[in-house]
Amino acid sequence: MAFSEAGEVYVSTHPKGVSLDTEFDVVKLDPVSGRMLGRIQVRAHELAVGPDGTLLPATRSGELLLFRPRK
Repeated sequence: MAFSEAGEVYVSTHPKGVSLDTEFDVVKLDPVSGRMLGRIQVRAHELAVGPDGTLLPATRSGELLLFRPRK
């Protein structure tokens, strides 16, 4: 789970009972209602959010992935 400076909430999810090599998502949640606001299909075991809102998922593949917010 990671929080942006703007109060956005991101959570890495993985279905129970499914191989750790498949079916990962990072979801953006509304912090008040808990509703899902968006989803990125990416395997991430840790998350961070940069000061500019860039989502930084840590992957096991060695790839560097950056998801920048739309302006």
